[in-house]
Amino acid sequence: MISIQNLIKQYPKTMALKGVDVSIPRGKITGLVGPNGSGKTTLIQCILEHISYEGEVRWNSNDPSIFFIPDENILPDLLSGYEYLIFIENIYGIKNNALKQDLLERYDMVHDKDKMIQSYSYGMKKKIQLIAALMIAPDVLILDEIFRGLDIEAILNTKQLLVEFALNGGTILLSSHDILAVEQMSAHIVLLIKGDVKAQGSPAQLCDVHAKESLEEVFVFLNA
Repeated sequence: MISIQNLIKQYPKTMALKGVDVSIPRGKITGLVGPNGSGKTTLIQCILEHISYEGEVRWNSNDPSIFFIPDENILPDLLSGYEYLIFIENIYGIKNNALKQDLLERYDMVHDKDKMIQSYSYGMKKKIQLIAALMIAPDVLILDEIFRGLDIEAILNTKQLLVEFALNGGTILLSSHDILAVEQMSAHIVLLIKGDVKAQGSPAQLCDVHAKESLEEVFVFLNA
């Protein structure tokens, strides 16, 4: 579990996070939902300690392995896709050639793995990062807008693989504007609006509490 308590992020002209309290359970997909400018990416950056903050972020283990896929697709352009995967294997000290090959096939990247990353489309860059993340099976996956740029087959594969990852004990924090996908996949939802956590719990709990039929209706109601 990741426990976040009274997390505050103040910029010179705005309060990005206003005392956020969130629990991210182990072995589940937690969906982080909110409109643009709600503080989702800022919260992720605080969890990863990429930026300073006030408050506390506690992990359930002292040295968890973490893999983060940002929305920006920051990758080493002068490596091929396959060289990037080997680079990630070396960093994490994990090698599973059978799984790596299976993921390359599932994401239809076998014929593109030896091309330079600088030649990849946005979607191909997302795929190679997903392959890297899933082949090393970290303790925690943190994903920011992971479905953006993926084709329909890749989206379906990603949903299935992430659910399997969580069922095998992995922890996922999934930030996305795709509320329907988040509702379908997530056991736990955090709704963040203007730096405040407006609601958190299972999709069913949130719908029951607010007397709504879907998470989308809950979101519209709380964001009104």
